[in-house]
Amino acid sequence: MQPGYVIGIDLGTTNSALAYAEVYADADPFAPAGVQLMGIPQLVNPGEVRDEDLLPSFLYLPGPSDFPPGTIALPWDEASRFVTGRLAQKRGAENAGRLVSSAKSWLSHSRVDRTAPLLPFRAPEGVEKVSPLEATRRYLEYLRHAWDAQMPDAPFAAQQALVTVPASFDAVARELTLEAAKQAGFENI
Repeated sequence: MQPGYVIGIDLGTTNSALAYAEVYADADPFAPAGVQLMGIPQLVNPGEVRDEDLLPSFLYLPGPSDFPPGTIALPWDEASRFVTGRLAQKRGAENAGRLVSSAKSWLSHSRVDRTAPLLPFRAPEGVEKVSPLEATRRYLEYLRHAWDAQMPDAPFAAQQALVTVPASFDAVARELTLEAAKQAGFENI
């Protein structure tokens, strides 16, 4: 199956975005008029999902009493164990010890083991930790699920995906981003 879309993901330190362009045999798929920003469904409050232009690049690792049962369910995951995006950002302001932020910066930090569970960096004892690689995988997986929820007739796995990385990334950070995308189910990267 030929990809029907080129999906562009700007995996940002603070916000991530998902844009796409339809592939035409006789046209430039990157022509400005052909590129569209996709609304990303995300929790904005417990139990409230709304499309937003950007996905805040935050991951909240809730404790057992942080959210009432069922209030962090997503259209594609009724039993989600973590929160990504706007609600993660909000809740992390209240409880920073459970908030993963700046995962992209950690992914490019050459003085740490980027595959080791070290985020949230200053988490209290007993809080689950994830690696910068795992956090990146979760963001990319989230965007893949968001695409599939919004575009059910054009599955993400069948499209061409382009993930941007900053020029400052070293070879290890670029390879880890590619590995995170593969782990997130990206096939045509």
